[in-house]
Amino acid sequence: MSDALFLEALAPGGASDTTVPSAELPRQGRLVVVSSANRASFVLKGQGVADVHCTIGRLKTGGWALKDLGSDFGTMVNGKKVDAAKLKDGDEIVIGSRKLRVFSTASKAAGPSAQPAGQPARQPAAQPAGKPPAQKRPASKKPKVPAKASPTRVLGGYRLEKPLGRGAMGDVYLAVQTSLDRRVALKVLKAELAKDATFVQRFRGEAKAAARLNHPNIVTVFDVGEEGGQHYLSMEYMDGNSLEQQLQKSGPIPWRETLEILHDAAAGLVYAETSGIVHRDIKPENLMRNKDGVTKIADLGLAVQVEQEGVESEEGKVFGTPHFLAPEVVRGAPATSSSDLYSLGATAYRMLSGHTPFEGKGAREILRSALQDDAPALVERVPGLPAAMAATVHRLLAKSPEDRHPSAAILLAEIDRLRQSSGQVGGAAVPSGKPKGLSKPLLVGGGVLVAAGVAAMLALGGGDKAPSQPDGPTMQESTVSQDGPEPLNATDSNLTETAGADAPEPVGDLATDQTLPGQGGTSPELGGGGGAEQSFELQAKSAYAALGDEILMPGERAVRLRSFAQSYAGTDIGAEAAKVADTIEARSADAASSEASVSAALSTAIAALKEAAALETDPFVPGTAIEALQAKVAELNRGADIGVRQATNKLVNEAMQLGLAQGKAALSAADEAAQAGSFEGTKSALEAFVAVSALPTVEEAPILGDVRAPTSVAEFRALGKAAATRLSLLAGSEAEFESNRLRKERAIVARVLTDGLESQLVSFNISAAAKTIETAAGMTTEEPLRSELMDRAGDLLAANTALQALVSGWEAP
Repeated sequence: MSDALFLEALAPGGASDTTVPSAELPRQGRLVVVSSANRASFVLKGQGVADVHCTIGRLKTGGWALKDLGSDFGTMVNGKKVDAAKLKDGDEIVIGSRKLRVFSTASKAAGPSAQPAGQPARQPAAQPAGKPPAQKRPASKKPKVPAKASPTRVLGGYRLEKPLGRGAMGDVYLAVQTSLDRRVALKVLKAELAKDATFVQRFRGEAKAAARLNHPNIVTVFDVGEEGGQHYLSMEYMDGNSLEQQLQKSGPIPWRETLEILHDAAAGLVYAETSGIVHRDIKPENLMRNKDGVTKIADLGLAVQVEQEGVESEEGKVFGTPHFLAPEVVRGAPATSSSDLYSLGATAYRMLSGHTPFEGKGAREILRSALQDDAPALVERVPGLPAAMAATVHRLLAKSPEDRHPSAAILLAEIDRLRQSSGQVGGAAVPSGKPKGLSKPLLVGGGVLVAAGVAAMLALGGGDKAPSQPDGPTMQESTVSQDGPEPLNATDSNLTETAGADAPEPVGDLATDQTLPGQGGTSPELGGGGGAEQSFELQAKSAYAALGDEILMPGERAVRLRSFAQSYAGTDIGAEAAKVADTIEARSADAASSEASVSAALSTAIAALKEAAALETDPFVPGTAIEALQAKVAELNRGADIGVRQATNKLVNEAMQLGLAQGKAALSAADEAAQAGSFEGTKSALEAFVAVSALPTVEEAPILGDVRAPTSVAEFRALGKAAATRLSLLAGSEAEFESNRLRKERAIVARVLTDGLESQLVSFNISAAAKTIETAAGMTTEEPLRSELMDRAGDLLAANTALQALVSGWEAP
């Protein structure tokens, strides 16, 4: 063990986190890992890091050991959860969402995570106040030998350049595919996982399926292979950071940039739905960006659960990161495209606010909050966030899947509308400055709330612009731009000069003539003068602005707008509200029509699948049904495919259950025939099942690999194999089968003859003895034995007749 070891925090990519000073492991006393900055120890911020999490101390025998202090999340050392563990150079510690590494000076110099160029070398953490600094050891008289750099590794035609990160499945490296001189991200399975043949087979199968995916917003999988017992997967290298890295480095992401990220992610999920794939673990860490700013979904199609973080819910173990798990998944329901949308909403919430929707000291507390609580309003956490965008994110976070967007395609359409209303179509924002189309600012006591309310109202209602204001304010624009007019006040002497050409006409002395809301006045309907009319108009504008700030679903907003228009009938803003309500209702009708169309298409597709499966066919052939389903799934390649996938899964399960029932019935019939001594009956039952037991491979029919009850497929294959084995053995043993049958028959005949025959003969009950022999003869199909027994029965009957005649003659006088 080195004389000195140090502890450093790691950034998500595996490099040193320069924002957290490293610390030397104590030569005496304790080093405590805490999350509270007011404690004199190793301060580590992050989700799941307890206020006082764990402690590291020197052992009497030398070296150091770590002890968890009862934290909710626990502490992991080298991938294993521990209460206490010895530490050594190179150990990796996971505490909540943070990773730490133990290192020595030598390993730091030679290791792959050396300090980036241009950054100063780390210094050990300062000693706590009141303690003298540790004494430096005298320099060794021996010359220092520079540490040797690790030789370049080559694995399966890939030259490993540097580590990019580490996960539960293994390490990820930046590598170069030497044959194409192409940079890739190479994921190498951990040694313990590589020893699990079942896991490796599933990993390779899912990697091959993922390689078939091709979309500009999905990280491409290139290849999967093995060399020297090491299994690897090569993927598209994303030269930008993950969103989690960006968040940790720069904090919350501006809403316009978040909107573009959501657009890319939603486009990728639309393709996932079309391909019948559920990601199961959407989170900032799995959304990657390249140097051009394009966002792509990583690990789509790789559903190997060990890659995901396991957490304990009240109902049992669930897989995924607790902050991003949909409530129904927490309750134990299977992940769906709707749960992916929830996870995307939670990701958006974190991007915008820097917080996750639900937070707590541990996984249980987070999951319980996700089930029971509502996420804090985004508009309260993100100043300036458009209410329309906040409403979209909160809809994604709905507890019930039915209350979220029906599909990723509909979400994408909504995001496009938000981009249009924010001037971001094509990624280019409308230049900032004075809003177009407003010849007069909408004033509320010198403020500008009404224009903001109009913009929010239009965006929330799904309209691009108000009907009477084709060039009205956009969602991101302030209603008073940098070059716009100054707010009016009671001292303005020349309104035209102060506000510019677009200023409103003067309304007299604002201090005396302009009645503000709550100051009295009469409505136009009551015959009030100009001041009252202005007051009523201002009241309408103020109420309209307040309505625009509310988070409402489109249907609710349309109802509120109608009520508003009636309450403020005769005002310009009342008429405006009625027009916006018209727009919302028209678009809602279009959306309903679109959803109805999708639903009708899904019903048609499901009917086609059922017809292709032909489950009522007699005799039913499971393999034929699976092949027909696979062909039909390939044909039905459209947006409703998430429903198609669920229906296909159900039909595959039904086909397997029918096949299992057939197989069990056939094997039972074969057993009965064998017991009855029927070679032909046994053979016929086995042949009938073997003829229908063949199934296509998963490569030929990928729907078999997606079935939710894979044990039924495996059990059916096993039954078919067992029947084929028995049939092959039966074909070469007909003589033995017949011999065994005859042996069983003779045993039965012998048992009948020994049960009472002797006593019948001793008592001279000859007729009864003859009947016993006749009964035994009927128990055998062996003709010689049967004939012999019948002859003996006849002899006894003849003897009995002769005996009766003799007795009669003897008794006659």
